[in-house]
Amino acid sequence: MRLRWLLPVGFLLGLASPAAEAEPRKVLIVCDETPQMEALATFLHDEAGYETQIVAQEDCPDSLSGYRGVFNFVHSPLTDKVEEALIAYALAGGRLITLHHGISSSKMLNKKWLPFCGVALFRKERDAGGWSVLGDITAELVNLRPGHYITSHNVTYDGTTTYTPSDFPSTEQECPVLRFPRSEVFLNEHFTDAREKTVLFGVKGNDPETGKVYIQDRGGWFQRKGKGWAFYFQMGHATSDFQNRSYCQILLNCLEWDAAQTDDSDASGR
Repeated sequence: MRLRWLLPVGFLLGLASPAAEAEPRKVLIVCDETPQMEALATFLHDEAGYETQIVAQEDCPDSLSGYRGVFNFVHSPLTDKVEEALIAYALAGGRLITLHHGISSSKMLNKKWLPFCGVALFRKERDAGGWSVLGDITAELVNLRPGHYITSHNVTYDGTTTYTPSDFPSTEQECPVLRFPRSEVFLNEHFTDAREKTVLFGVKGNDPETGKVYIQDRGGWFQRKGKGWAFYFQMGHATSDFQNRSYCQILLNCLEWDAAQTDDSDASGR
């Protein structure tokens, strides 16, 4: 499968020479499903002027160093080339933003990806800690750091929801929420790097079969990786997820955020 989608059309001219340095407002999206990413790319272009290139894994450039940000929206296992390129990009100083199934069961077949993300997934029953999906639900993305630039700048929430952080012990709270109809939530993404991550969002969803409510602090996070940053956000199953202006704004904020001007720029706080 070969995917290529550009904003604007003339963007490829800037890639003609391997030695040419890309402009800082260029973004690469590596994916194997395009409708969702076309919606995101349009937002990034229209709202902030980013020139966005969408490619399949086989068309991913060998070096990603010229991009302001790189998005990973690959559902299948990563190829060795893409796995190495994404990791190298973040370690060298890039902003690597992984979306939805960029962390999912298929990545258990990759040797380096989940360890790099600081996440472990297990094949066992859901309530025994196994990775699983709550599908075709109204997924809730819950803001756990309302004062952070990424979660707050130009972001309008739908209201609040009751939420008890899964970082036990915690009390029930009212937290800002974005709701995503006909979407899905991933459960039991186990952190393997203690408190290296800054958790920005939790997720909340009802099992449509049992009615049980699941709440986990895994909706979105970031952390320092070498000289750069790795981000992850769970929402993205449906194209409508990226037609949610506030969610796209959160992703744009990851590109615009000045890490040097924030108190938690060392990503040491959860």
